[in-house]
Amino acid sequence: MNKSSILHNLLLIVALCASGLWSCTEDETASPVTLHFQSVGDIGPGMPYRGVAPTYSGAAPSDFAIESITLDGVSFTDEVPCFALDPQSGFLTISDSRDLPLGTYRFTVSCLAAGSRHIFPDAFSVRMVAATPEQIIVTPNLIEALYDEERVAWPTAQVAPADEAVSFNGYALVQEKGKEYFQISSSGVISVNLKYEGTIPPGVYKPVLRLTTKAGSADYADAVTIRVNSEPLGVTYARNPGTAEIGTAFRSDVPELLGSTDEVHYAILSVSPSTDQFAIDPATGVISLAEGHTLPANSSYEFSLAVSNKFSNGEAVALRGVYAVEVVPFITPIDPSTFSYAPATMTEACKFETEKAEGFVGDVVTFSLGELPEELQGWVVIDSQTGRITIPRGNGIPQGSYEIPVVVTNPKSDPEAPTTATLSLTVEANPNMFYKFGYGNNLGLPAEEHFDQFRWDGDGSTNVDKVIPLSGGYNDFNGRTPTFKVEVIHDWAMQNAGTTTTVDTNGDLHLKMRGNRWGQIGYVRVTATLGEGETSVSRSTIVFVMLRNPSNSNQIEYTPFVFRINSRAGGYSGVPPTYGSGVDASKVMMRWRQNCFFYEGLGTGETKSGGKLEAGQTERTIYKIWATYFSNGIADVSNSMPFSWYNTTGVKDSNENMSRKLGYFDPDNGNQLYIAPNKWLNAGQPVNGVLTFQASYSVTANNEDLGKTTNLIGVAVWLDENF
Repeated sequence: MNKSSILHNLLLIVALCASGLWSCTEDETASPVTLHFQSVGDIGPGMPYRGVAPTYSGAAPSDFAIESITLDGVSFTDEVPCFALDPQSGFLTISDSRDLPLGTYRFTVSCLAAGSRHIFPDAFSVRMVAATPEQIIVTPNLIEALYDEERVAWPTAQVAPADEAVSFNGYALVQEKGKEYFQISSSGVISVNLKYEGTIPPGVYKPVLRLTTKAGSADYADAVTIRVNSEPLGVTYARNPGTAEIGTAFRSDVPELLGSTDEVHYAILSVSPSTDQFAIDPATGVISLAEGHTLPANSSYEFSLAVSNKFSNGEAVALRGVYAVEVVPFITPIDPSTFSYAPATMTEACKFETEKAEGFVGDVVTFSLGELPEELQGWVVIDSQTGRITIPRGNGIPQGSYEIPVVVTNPKSDPEAPTTATLSLTVEANPNMFYKFGYGNNLGLPAEEHFDQFRWDGDGSTNVDKVIPLSGGYNDFNGRTPTFKVEVIHDWAMQNAGTTTTVDTNGDLHLKMRGNRWGQIGYVRVTATLGEGETSVSRSTIVFVMLRNPSNSNQIEYTPFVFRINSRAGGYSGVPPTYGSGVDASKVMMRWRQNCFFYEGLGTGETKSGGKLEAGQTERTIYKIWATYFSNGIADVSNSMPFSWYNTTGVKDSNENMSRKLGYFDPDNGNQLYIAPNKWLNAGQPVNGVLTFQASYSVTANNEDLGKTTNLIGVAVWLDENF
């Protein structure tokens, strides 16, 4: 199982009691107050957590404090600190928890009530366990199906954690691209992928399970085996034809059987021209000639095989013309002095290809790579029969000098001392390489920290031409001249964006802003490219734009107005809004209202995907995420509750509903935007894309205003696990 440090993969479980509440008093007979701390769910490492205030009976409590903490019964000093109680209301916050040891933390707290301080031993506990379990259970861990059986009849398996204290909220299978033969459901059921339209070859498959908890994810190899069984359908020898030397022993490579290997048995059905000098290993299919055989030079033999297995019903299957052997007068041994690669140089991020040096001596050879430096692993490929070494364009090999070891063998090689050579490779700087490119902002904020967002005043009706100069941004072009292109991603704030949005040769961005869409956000992708051909380098940036109403005294706005938030960890934006002159901040209410869009695929060279939250668009990521709030799994796209702190009556929603929220504007934190952790996932994996929507607000504490469009504000949230 591939996992990061356990201390960096934690789950926090505030465990209060089986019924969900922990009731405690200083003295059951004398205390003037009884506190009721409410339990919460799983909290991941480093995720911001803010609990709810305890309820009480008796005298009103105040001035809450943590008096002491124990970890598994031993006194614990919270040096960071990670745990805190709000002095006024007593709600628990947990922060900076990545390095906390595992175990159960118990808290003794105090508060003032009826004029004196009261102590409450073991008021609540926090249990910290590994984010992803060491072991999982797959039942059954072996799935068997027949190749020619209807796929709907193939059996399934269920995945579950071995530790009941941990639960999974995301499941995925790691499979080779284009060979997604199997699938796993949102409840952890492994089955055949009925949507896969190609043939699923017989064989043994061990897809890696990628399982996600609220605190992280881990890969589990060898947890499940899927056997697709069949009679023998074909056989393949890697080196075909094989080459034998006159009078010298010969062995073919081990063939690959298309079919089940259970109880497999190989036999030679025929050899053409006929001879009895070849033998076959019935268990492996290796074809051989004995030392001193008398087959003549320059002759060739074709084989048909009879192969049976457990699923051939006792009958051998005839596989005709599947192999050939050519007999030659002599196989030249490898001459180590002729095997080498000339030192080579490549440009970073570019394609590279080289051949072995001319003059190589040796027949029937096989080339392979030795142990590669870590920086080269996954990038270098060798042709096993020619020795050609290739590295693809777009590789991530850093500048530097590297040694690439290559091994070559043939039938006359000493397996204990094969012939080797080394390619000395130097990766040089790409003259077109650059790392940063952006337009800055017009919000008075640091350009590279709050990049590519522009807000202008409008009059509410007139379309406005705007130019965003490249010179106002930042880049490391260093005097080099790139080419530019622009693509409209979301045109909601722009007029005829497809024809009016352009970027000129200087990199200046031209837009026509739509005058009657105050407070709505649009964005485009601008790509800069330095150089041409193989050494060219491209990078993109996303530019966000909007118009505001300068005369609206009830206006609310955020600066910056694009929030970048980790899609797994979630958290607060850290940006409270500013209010117009006519706004009493204590009377502001905000919630999601309408026009919700989510787009992914915004990286350089990627193809954008996504769209609006709409009924029936069940394959869109935003629909799937919105649907997680509803118990029936069907998104009510007009329902604001998935993104609202308030319920329908205008007070804070129930704790049960709050635990399902995707996010909200939090009035207890200055109306900062909050994104809930572990909600913005698709197939268990954190999303990477931009969410835009309009929020409605009231400046008179009137809940009915939240259902209207009188006051609207545009919101943009860029979600990425790397933020």
